[in-house]
Amino acid sequence: MMTNRKFVLPSILLLVACTIAAFAVWAKHDRSAVLSPPPKAGPTNPPLTEFALDERSGHPFYSSDLFGHVWVASFFFAQCGANCRTMNMTISELQREFGPRGVRFVSISCDPQNDTPEALQEYAKLFQADDRQWVFLTGDFDYIQRIGRDMLDVFVDRKSHNTDVFLVDQTGQIRGRYNVIAPSELAKTTLLLHELLGEAENPWNNKE
Repeated sequence: MMTNRKFVLPSILLLVACTIAAFAVWAKHDRSAVLSPPPKAGPTNPPLTEFALDERSGHPFYSSDLFGHVWVASFFFAQCGANCRTMNMTISELQREFGPRGVRFVSISCDPQNDTPEALQEYAKLFQADDRQWVFLTGDFDYIQRIGRDMLDVFVDRKSHNTDVFLVDQTGQIRGRYNVIAPSELAKTTLLLHELLGEAENPWNNKE
């Protein structure tokens, strides 16, 4: 019995079209799985309100130790080239001006696999970071992503970040976010730090 060619060709074309459509749906789903931020907090994964990470000294560091201080948070990784170096040189200047007045600086690695406490000790030396005023933190990457999402309202990716700093007041509220390698944004950062130091009673305010 011979097959009618009139029906075979449309059937083949329909099969090819369905295959292409299915592949397109799969590819779109696969890319979204890679590029989407981590899932939002839910009942089994409540938002973080505090964090604990490993400091370059090898000791644990608790965000609760920052309560009562104005603090400046940023993300970086030690193998990053010009952007990280420029950002951290700027933070170094801010530390020299505001660290003695009680402001604390918190740099969190987005490459914890390579940024061990030992590696961060060497990295911090490049910026003459005073360990009493400026901490360099590392830990589990998924947990670091949650810190960015839950506490600083920023998406953190592995070995990927911007040059923004986050200014947090004595009560733990984010009050500003600025790209400190831009001169105009650095000026706003400095101005807001002065304002935050003057808002609440802080024993460091009287120490010049």
